[in-house]
Amino acid sequence: MTVMPELAKNEGAPNYWRVVIVVMAIYTYAFVDRVILSLLVDPIKADLGASDVQMGMMLGLAFAAFYGVFGIPAGHFVDKVNRRRLIGIASVAWALMTIVCGMSETLTQLFVGRIGVGVAEAVVTPAAFSLIRDAVPSRSRGLAFSIFAMSPMIGGAASLIGGSALLKAIEAGALSGVPLLGALEPWQSTLVIVGACGLPFSLALLFISEPARQPQPDAQNTSMFGNLREAGAYIFGNARLYVPLLLYAGIAAAIPFSNGAWLPTAFGRRWELLPQQVGPVLGLLMLSCGITGLMFSGMIMNRIVERGGDIRRFGALCAMFSAVGLAGAILAPTASLAFASVGFGTFFLGNSYSVGATSLADITPVALMGRVSAVYLLVQNLFGQALGPLTVALVASYFAGRNALPYGFALSMVLFTIATVASALALGRAIRRNALS
Repeated sequence: MTVMPELAKNEGAPNYWRVVIVVMAIYTYAFVDRVILSLLVDPIKADLGASDVQMGMMLGLAFAAFYGVFGIPAGHFVDKVNRRRLIGIASVAWALMTIVCGMSETLTQLFVGRIGVGVAEAVVTPAAFSLIRDAVPSRSRGLAFSIFAMSPMIGGAASLIGGSALLKAIEAGALSGVPLLGALEPWQSTLVIVGACGLPFSLALLFISEPARQPQPDAQNTSMFGNLREAGAYIFGNARLYVPLLLYAGIAAAIPFSNGAWLPTAFGRRWELLPQQVGPVLGLLMLSCGITGLMFSGMIMNRIVERGGDIRRFGALCAMFSAVGLAGAILAPTASLAFASVGFGTFFLGNSYSVGATSLADITPVALMGRVSAVYLLVQNLFGQALGPLTVALVASYFAGRNALPYGFALSMVLFTIATVASALALGRAIRRNALS
Protein backbone atom coordinates (compact mmCIF):
# COMPACT_ATOMS: atom_id res chain seq x y z
CA MET A 1 0.00 0.00 0.00
CA THR A 2 1.48 3.38 -1.01
CA VAL A 3 0.76 6.77 0.48
CA MET A 4 -0.63 9.10 -2.18
CA PRO A 5 1.04 12.54 -1.89
CA GLU A 6 -2.04 14.39 -3.13
CA LEU A 7 -3.95 13.23 -0.05
CA ALA A 8 -1.79 15.49 2.08
CA LYS A 9 -2.48 18.67 0.06
CA ASN A 10 -5.26 21.22 0.26
CA GLU A 11 -5.73 24.93 -0.25
CA GLY A 12 -7.13 25.67 3.20
CA ALA A 13 -10.26 27.30 4.59
CA PRO A 14 -11.09 31.00 5.04
CA ASN A 15 -9.69 32.52 8.25
CA TYR A 16 -7.64 29.40 8.91
CA TRP A 17 -5.20 31.25 11.17
CA ARG A 18 -8.12 32.02 13.51
CA VAL A 19 -8.78 28.29 13.80
CA VAL A 20 -5.11 27.69 14.65
CA ILE A 21 -5.05 30.44 17.30
CA VAL A 22 -8.26 29.30 19.02
CA VAL A 23 -7.31 25.61 19.26
CA MET A 24 -3.86 26.71 20.42
CA ALA A 25 -5.49 28.81 23.18
CA ILE A 26 -7.66 25.90 24.34
CA TYR A 27 -4.68 23.54 24.36
CA THR A 28 -2.68 26.16 26.27
CA TYR A 29 -5.09 26.06 29.19
CA ALA A 30 -5.07 22.29 29.04
CA PHE A 31 -1.34 22.51 29.70
CA VAL A 32 -1.88 24.89 32.60
CA ASP A 33 -4.08 22.21 34.19
CA ARG A 34 -1.58 19.51 33.26
CA VAL A 35 1.70 21.19 34.30
CA ILE A 36 0.62 22.88 37.53
CA LEU A 37 1.24 19.62 39.41
CA SER A 38 4.97 19.74 38.58
CA LEU A 39 5.28 22.95 40.60
CA LEU A 40 3.65 21.30 43.60
CA VAL A 41 5.76 18.12 43.78
CA ASP A 42 7.54 18.85 47.06
CA PRO A 43 4.46 20.21 48.92
CA ILE A 44 2.45 17.15 47.82
CA LYS A 45 5.27 14.79 48.85
CA ALA A 46 5.42 16.42 52.28
CA ASP A 47 1.66 16.32 52.80
CA LEU A 48 0.84 12.90 51.33
CA GLY A 49 4.12 11.08 52.01
CA ALA A 50 4.93 10.27 48.36
CA SER A 51 8.31 9.25 46.92
CA ASP A 52 9.94 10.65 43.75
CA VAL A 53 9.06 7.47 41.86
CA GLN A 54 5.41 7.75 42.97
CA MET A 55 5.35 11.39 41.89
CA GLY A 56 6.94 10.36 38.59
CA MET A 57 4.02 8.01 38.05
CA MET A 58 1.60 10.77 39.07
CA LEU A 59 3.15 13.28 36.69
CA GLY A 60 3.42 10.80 33.83
CA LEU A 61 1.71 7.43 33.95
CA ALA A 62 -1.52 8.41 35.74
CA PHE A 63 -2.15 11.04 33.10
CA ALA A 64 -0.49 9.75 29.95
CA ALA A 65 -1.63 6.12 29.92
CA PHE A 66 -5.30 7.06 30.01
CA TYR A 67 -4.72 10.11 27.81
CA GLY A 68 -3.25 7.86 25.14
CA VAL A 69 -5.70 4.95 25.46
CA PHE A 70 -8.80 7.14 25.42
CA GLY A 71 -7.36 9.06 22.48
CA ILE A 72 -8.19 6.02 20.31
CA PRO A 73 -12.01 6.25 20.68
CA ALA A 74 -11.63 10.04 20.70
CA GLY A 75 -10.04 9.78 17.24
CA HIS A 76 -13.10 7.88 15.99
CA PHE A 77 -15.45 10.64 17.13
CA VAL A 78 -13.13 13.34 15.75
CA ASP A 79 -13.60 11.85 12.28
CA LYS A 80 -17.40 11.64 12.70
CA VAL A 81 -18.82 14.54 14.77
CA ASN A 82 -18.50 18.30 15.18
CA ARG A 83 -14.98 18.86 16.46
CA ARG A 84 -15.67 22.26 18.04
CA ARG A 85 -18.37 20.82 20.31
CA LEU A 86 -16.21 17.84 21.17
CA ILE A 87 -13.36 20.09 22.34
CA GLY A 88 -15.78 22.30 24.26
CA ILE A 89 -17.24 19.42 26.27
CA ALA A 90 -13.77 18.02 26.96
CA SER A 91 -12.38 21.37 28.15
CA VAL A 92 -15.10 21.68 30.79
CA ALA A 93 -14.49 18.09 31.90
CA TRP A 94 -10.72 18.45 32.43
CA ALA A 95 -11.22 21.68 34.38
CA LEU A 96 -13.62 19.84 36.72
CA MET A 97 -11.16 16.97 37.16
CA THR A 98 -8.40 19.44 38.11
CA ILE A 99 -10.72 20.62 40.88
CA VAL A 100 -11.11 16.98 41.93
CA CYS A 101 -7.29 16.73 42.15
CA GLY A 102 -7.29 19.75 44.43
CA MET A 103 -9.85 18.17 46.74
CA SER A 104 -7.81 14.96 47.07
CA GLU A 105 -6.68 13.87 50.53
CA THR A 106 -4.78 10.70 49.54
CA LEU A 107 -2.41 9.64 46.76
CA THR A 108 -5.08 7.30 45.42
CA GLN A 109 -7.60 10.11 45.10
CA LEU A 110 -5.01 12.32 43.40
CA PHE A 111 -4.11 9.48 41.05
CA VAL A 112 -7.79 9.05 40.08
CA GLY A 113 -8.13 12.80 39.52
CA ARG A 114 -5.11 12.82 37.22
CA ILE A 115 -6.63 9.93 35.28
CA GLY A 116 -9.76 12.04 34.80
CA VAL A 117 -7.74 14.96 33.50
CA GLY A 118 -5.98 12.61 31.06
CA VAL A 119 -9.22 11.08 29.78
CA ALA A 120 -10.80 14.50 29.14
CA GLU A 121 -7.73 15.99 27.49
CA ALA A 122 -7.45 12.97 25.18
CA VAL A 123 -9.94 14.65 22.86
CA VAL A 124 -8.20 17.95 22.22
CA THR A 125 -5.07 16.99 20.26
CA PRO A 126 -6.59 14.61 17.66
CA ALA A 127 -9.43 17.09 17.21
CA ALA A 128 -6.97 19.98 16.81
CA PHE A 129 -4.79 17.97 14.38
CA SER A 130 -7.89 17.24 12.30
CA LEU A 131 -9.06 20.87 12.36
CA ILE A 132 -5.63 22.15 11.32
CA ARG A 133 -5.34 19.40 8.67
CA ASP A 134 -8.64 20.51 7.07
CA ALA A 135 -8.32 24.28 7.60
CA VAL A 136 -4.67 25.04 6.80
CA PRO A 137 -3.13 24.79 3.31
CA SER A 138 -0.20 22.42 2.87
CA ARG A 139 2.32 25.22 2.36
CA SER A 140 1.59 26.71 5.80
CA ARG A 141 1.31 23.60 7.96
CA GLY A 142 4.85 23.79 9.34
CA LEU A 143 4.17 27.21 10.86
CA ALA A 144 0.60 26.24 11.86
CA PHE A 145 1.75 23.21 13.82
CA SER A 146 4.60 25.25 15.33
CA ILE A 147 2.06 27.81 16.56
CA PHE A 148 -0.07 25.00 17.98
CA ALA A 149 3.08 23.60 19.61
CA MET A 150 3.44 26.89 21.51
CA SER A 151 0.62 25.69 23.77
CA PRO A 152 2.89 23.63 26.06
CA MET A 153 5.31 26.57 26.27
CA ILE A 154 2.69 29.21 27.03
CA GLY A 155 0.65 26.92 29.26
CA GLY A 156 3.73 25.72 31.10
CA ALA A 157 4.96 29.30 31.55
CA ALA A 158 1.59 30.50 32.76
CA SER A 159 1.45 27.57 35.15
CA LEU A 160 4.92 28.27 36.55
CA ILE A 161 4.55 32.06 36.77
CA GLY A 162 0.91 32.29 37.77
CA GLY A 163 1.03 29.12 39.86
CA SER A 164 4.08 30.36 41.77
CA ALA A 165 2.41 33.69 42.50
CA LEU A 166 -0.83 31.98 43.49
CA LEU A 167 0.94 29.47 45.76
CA LYS A 168 2.95 32.24 47.41
CA ALA A 169 -0.18 34.31 48.05
CA ILE A 170 -2.05 31.32 49.49
CA GLU A 171 0.86 30.40 51.76
CA ALA A 172 0.89 34.03 52.96
CA GLY A 173 -2.73 33.63 54.08
CA ALA A 174 -4.60 35.22 51.17
CA LEU A 175 -7.42 32.66 51.50
CA SER A 176 -7.63 32.49 55.26
CA GLY A 177 -11.27 32.71 56.23
CA VAL A 178 -12.51 31.92 52.72
CA PRO A 179 -15.09 29.10 52.89
CA LEU A 180 -13.80 25.73 51.63
CA LEU A 181 -10.58 27.09 50.07
CA GLY A 182 -9.29 28.41 53.38
CA ALA A 183 -9.50 24.95 54.93
CA LEU A 184 -7.40 23.29 52.23
CA GLU A 185 -3.63 22.92 52.02
CA PRO A 186 -2.00 25.58 49.78
CA TRP A 187 -1.27 23.04 47.03
CA GLN A 188 -4.90 21.90 47.11
CA SER A 189 -6.27 25.45 46.89
CA THR A 190 -3.93 26.14 43.98
CA LEU A 191 -5.31 23.20 41.99
CA VAL A 192 -8.94 24.08 42.77
CA ILE A 193 -8.49 27.70 41.64
CA VAL A 194 -6.64 26.71 38.46
CA GLY A 195 -9.39 24.23 37.58
CA ALA A 196 -12.19 26.72 38.27
CA CYS A 197 -10.56 29.38 36.08
CA GLY A 198 -10.56 26.93 33.17
CA LEU A 199 -14.32 26.34 33.19
CA PRO A 200 -15.28 29.35 30.98
CA PHE A 201 -12.33 28.83 28.62
CA SER A 202 -14.32 26.79 26.11
CA LEU A 203 -16.14 30.01 25.10
CA ALA A 204 -13.17 30.76 22.82
CA LEU A 205 -14.59 28.15 20.43
CA LEU A 206 -17.47 30.53 19.62
CA PHE A 207 -15.01 32.59 17.58
CA ILE A 208 -14.44 29.92 14.92
CA SER A 209 -16.58 27.84 12.57
CA GLU A 210 -16.21 24.13 11.98
CA PRO A 211 -14.06 23.81 8.81
CA ALA A 212 -15.63 21.83 5.99
CA ARG A 213 -14.19 18.35 5.87
CA GLN A 214 -12.42 17.45 2.66
CA PRO A 215 -13.91 14.66 0.53
CA GLN A 216 -13.48 11.21 2.09
CA PRO A 217 -14.16 8.71 -0.69
CA ASP A 218 -12.28 5.93 1.07
CA ALA A 219 -14.29 6.07 4.31
CA GLN A 220 -16.42 2.91 4.34
CA ASN A 221 -16.83 1.67 7.92
CA THR A 222 -19.27 3.35 10.29
CA SER A 223 -18.75 1.47 13.59
CA MET A 224 -16.03 2.56 16.00
CA PHE A 225 -14.17 -0.74 15.84
CA GLY A 226 -14.55 -0.96 12.07
CA ASN A 227 -13.10 2.51 11.66
CA LEU A 228 -10.25 1.77 14.05
CA ARG A 229 -9.47 -1.42 12.13
CA GLU A 230 -9.38 0.64 8.96
CA ALA A 231 -6.87 3.05 10.48
CA GLY A 232 -4.80 0.17 11.86
CA ALA A 233 -4.77 -1.55 8.49
CA TYR A 234 -3.56 1.64 6.82
CA ILE A 235 -0.75 2.11 9.35
CA PHE A 236 0.27 -1.56 9.03
CA GLY A 237 0.17 -1.36 5.23
CA ASN A 238 2.47 1.65 5.34
CA ALA A 239 4.67 0.40 8.17
CA ARG A 240 7.86 1.55 6.47
CA LEU A 241 6.66 5.12 7.07
CA TYR A 242 4.71 4.83 10.29
CA VAL A 243 7.15 2.71 12.31
CA PRO A 244 9.93 5.34 12.17
CA LEU A 245 7.36 8.11 12.62
CA LEU A 246 5.93 6.51 15.76
CA LEU A 247 9.40 5.80 17.14
CA TYR A 248 10.34 9.43 16.59
CA ALA A 249 7.09 10.70 18.11
CA GLY A 250 7.49 8.64 21.25
CA ILE A 251 11.20 9.11 21.89
CA ALA A 252 11.35 12.80 21.00
CA ALA A 253 8.37 13.57 23.27
CA ALA A 254 10.25 12.24 26.31
CA ILE A 255 12.46 15.34 26.28
CA PRO A 256 9.80 18.10 26.65
CA PHE A 257 7.55 15.97 28.87
CA SER A 258 10.40 15.10 31.24
CA ASN A 259 11.51 18.71 31.19
CA GLY A 260 8.02 19.92 32.10
CA ALA A 261 7.58 17.33 34.82
CA TRP A 262 10.97 17.50 36.55
CA LEU A 263 12.96 20.63 35.64
CA PRO A 264 11.41 22.94 38.30
CA THR A 265 12.11 20.39 41.06
CA ALA A 266 15.53 19.31 39.72
CA PHE A 267 16.63 22.90 39.24
CA GLY A 268 15.42 23.89 42.69
CA ARG A 269 17.26 21.02 44.39
CA ARG A 270 20.46 21.63 42.40
CA TRP A 271 20.59 25.34 43.30
CA GLU A 272 18.70 25.18 46.62
CA LEU A 273 15.86 27.41 45.45
CA LEU A 274 12.19 27.31 46.45
CA PRO A 275 9.43 26.65 43.88
CA GLN A 276 8.34 30.29 44.23
CA GLN A 277 11.85 31.37 43.21
CA VAL A 278 12.34 28.89 40.38
CA GLY A 279 8.87 28.99 38.83
CA PRO A 280 8.67 32.62 37.64
CA VAL A 281 12.14 32.62 36.03
CA LEU A 282 11.68 29.27 34.29
CA GLY A 283 8.22 30.39 33.20
CA LEU A 284 9.54 33.60 31.63
CA LEU A 285 12.30 31.67 29.87
CA MET A 286 9.77 29.17 28.56
CA LEU A 287 7.48 31.95 27.39
CA SER A 288 10.13 34.09 25.68
CA CYS A 289 12.65 31.55 24.41
CA GLY A 290 10.13 28.80 23.72
CA ILE A 291 7.75 30.90 21.63
CA THR A 292 10.57 32.65 19.78
CA GLY A 293 12.15 29.27 19.02
CA LEU A 294 8.91 27.79 17.71
CA MET A 295 8.23 30.77 15.45
CA PHE A 296 11.80 30.51 14.16
CA SER A 297 11.58 26.75 13.58
CA GLY A 298 8.13 27.05 11.97
CA MET A 299 9.37 29.57 9.42
CA ILE A 300 12.51 27.54 8.78
CA MET A 301 10.40 24.41 8.26
CA ASN A 302 8.15 26.20 5.76
CA ARG A 303 11.24 27.34 3.87
CA ILE A 304 12.72 23.83 3.92
CA VAL A 305 9.45 22.37 2.55
CA GLU A 306 9.28 25.03 -0.20
CA ARG A 307 12.79 24.07 -1.29
CA GLY A 308 12.09 20.35 -1.20
CA GLY A 309 14.32 19.69 1.82
CA ASP A 310 13.93 17.35 4.79
CA ILE A 311 12.57 18.86 8.01
CA ARG A 312 13.58 15.73 9.95
CA ARG A 313 17.28 16.66 9.69
CA PHE A 314 16.46 20.07 11.11
CA GLY A 315 14.52 18.33 13.90
CA ALA A 316 17.54 16.18 14.79
CA LEU A 317 19.75 19.26 15.02
CA CYS A 318 17.26 21.05 17.27
CA ALA A 319 17.05 18.01 19.58
CA MET A 320 20.83 18.08 20.08
CA PHE A 321 20.85 21.81 20.88
CA SER A 322 17.94 21.38 23.30
CA ALA A 323 19.71 18.60 25.20
CA VAL A 324 22.89 20.68 25.51
CA GLY A 325 20.90 23.47 27.13
CA LEU A 326 18.78 21.36 29.48
CA ALA A 327 21.60 19.12 30.68
CA GLY A 328 23.82 22.19 30.96
CA ALA A 329 21.33 23.74 33.38
CA ILE A 330 22.27 21.03 35.88
CA LEU A 331 25.99 20.94 35.14
CA ALA A 332 26.59 24.72 34.95
CA PRO A 333 28.92 26.21 37.60
CA THR A 334 26.52 28.97 38.69
CA ALA A 335 22.75 29.46 38.90
CA SER A 336 22.90 32.42 36.50
CA LEU A 337 24.60 30.33 33.81
CA ALA A 338 22.13 27.54 34.55
CA PHE A 339 19.17 29.81 33.84
CA ALA A 340 20.84 30.97 30.60
CA SER A 341 21.37 27.34 29.64
CA VAL A 342 17.66 26.63 30.20
CA GLY A 343 16.82 29.50 27.85
CA PHE A 344 19.08 28.09 25.14
CA GLY A 345 17.63 24.60 25.48
CA THR A 346 14.05 25.88 25.58
CA PHE A 347 14.56 27.78 22.29
CA PHE A 348 14.88 24.44 20.48
CA LEU A 349 12.65 22.35 22.76
CA GLY A 350 9.31 22.29 20.93
CA ASN A 351 10.62 21.59 17.44
CA SER A 352 10.12 17.82 17.67
CA TYR A 353 6.39 18.33 18.19
CA SER A 354 5.91 20.35 14.99
CA VAL A 355 8.26 18.10 12.97
CA GLY A 356 6.29 15.00 14.00
CA ALA A 357 2.85 16.59 13.47
CA THR A 358 3.81 17.99 10.06
CA SER A 359 5.20 14.61 8.98
CA LEU A 360 1.99 12.91 10.16
CA ALA A 361 -0.20 15.34 8.19
CA ASP A 362 1.93 14.92 5.07
CA ILE A 363 1.58 11.12 4.89
CA THR A 364 -1.94 10.56 6.27
CA PRO A 365 -5.16 10.64 4.19
CA VAL A 366 -7.86 13.12 5.14
CA ALA A 367 -10.43 10.43 5.99
CA LEU A 368 -8.13 8.81 8.55
CA MET A 369 -6.53 11.87 10.15
CA GLY A 370 -8.43 11.74 13.46
CA ARG A 371 -7.96 8.01 14.03
CA VAL A 372 -4.35 7.83 12.87
CA SER A 373 -3.59 10.93 14.97
CA ALA A 374 -5.03 9.10 17.98
CA VAL A 375 -2.66 6.16 17.42
CA TYR A 376 0.22 8.60 16.95
CA LEU A 377 -0.67 10.39 20.19
CA LEU A 378 -1.06 7.11 22.06
CA VAL A 379 2.53 6.16 21.21
CA GLN A 380 3.77 9.71 21.82
CA ASN A 381 2.24 9.83 25.26
CA LEU A 382 3.00 6.29 26.41
CA PHE A 383 6.67 6.72 25.52
CA GLY A 384 7.00 10.45 26.06
CA GLN A 385 4.78 11.43 28.94
CA ALA A 386 4.32 8.14 30.76
CA LEU A 387 7.82 6.68 30.48
CA GLY A 388 9.77 9.95 30.17
CA PRO A 389 9.19 11.36 33.69
CA LEU A 390 9.29 7.86 35.20
CA THR A 391 12.62 7.16 33.46
CA VAL A 392 14.13 10.32 34.97
CA ALA A 393 13.08 9.19 38.46
CA LEU A 394 14.45 5.68 37.88
CA VAL A 395 17.78 6.96 36.50
CA ALA A 396 18.00 9.33 39.46
CA SER A 397 17.63 6.39 41.85
CA TYR A 398 21.14 5.25 40.84
CA PHE A 399 22.58 8.46 42.28
CA ALA A 400 22.70 9.49 45.94
CA GLY A 401 22.14 12.68 47.89
CA ARG A 402 20.15 15.85 47.21
CA ASN A 403 21.53 16.08 43.66
CA ALA A 404 20.37 12.59 42.69
CA LEU A 405 17.34 13.93 40.81
CA PRO A 406 19.27 16.75 39.04
CA TYR A 407 21.96 14.33 37.81
CA GLY A 408 19.36 11.77 36.79
CA PHE A 409 17.56 14.48 34.84
CA ALA A 410 20.72 15.57 33.00
CA LEU A 411 21.74 12.02 32.08
CA SER A 412 18.21 11.22 30.89
CA MET A 413 18.24 14.26 28.57
CA VAL A 414 21.43 12.99 26.91
CA LEU A 415 20.07 9.45 26.47
CA PHE A 416 16.73 10.64 25.10
CA THR A 417 18.48 12.92 22.61
CA ILE A 418 20.74 10.23 21.17
CA ALA A 419 17.66 8.08 20.47
CA THR A 420 15.72 11.08 19.09
CA VAL A 421 18.40 11.97 16.57
CA ALA A 422 18.65 8.37 15.35
CA SER A 423 14.86 8.07 14.91
CA ALA A 424 14.58 11.46 13.17
CA LEU A 425 17.19 10.52 10.58
CA ALA A 426 15.51 7.12 10.05
CA LEU A 427 12.14 8.83 9.51
CA GLY A 428 13.64 11.22 6.98
CA ARG A 429 15.16 8.34 4.99
CA ALA A 430 11.82 6.47 4.99
CA ILE A 431 9.89 9.47 3.67
CA ARG A 432 12.46 10.18 0.97
CA ARG A 433 12.41 6.54 -0.19
CA ASN A 434 8.61 6.56 -0.28
CA ALA A 435 8.62 9.70 -2.44
CA LEU A 436 10.90 7.96 -4.96
CA SER A 437 8.86 4.73 -5.12
